[in-house]
Amino acid sequence: DYQISFRKEGSSNNITNITAKPVNKLNPRKPIRQHHSIDKEN
Repeated sequence: DYQISFRKEGSSNNITNITAKPVNKLNPRKPIRQHHSIDKEN
């Protein structure tokens, strides 16, 4: 069950990543650091 719920969180991260792409063009470092922080929390 834990792995299944982890995969669902991965899908949410995908949505966040798509939203961060336009921001990434403006400030690439900020969304990348946030993505790493989320990855560490997982």
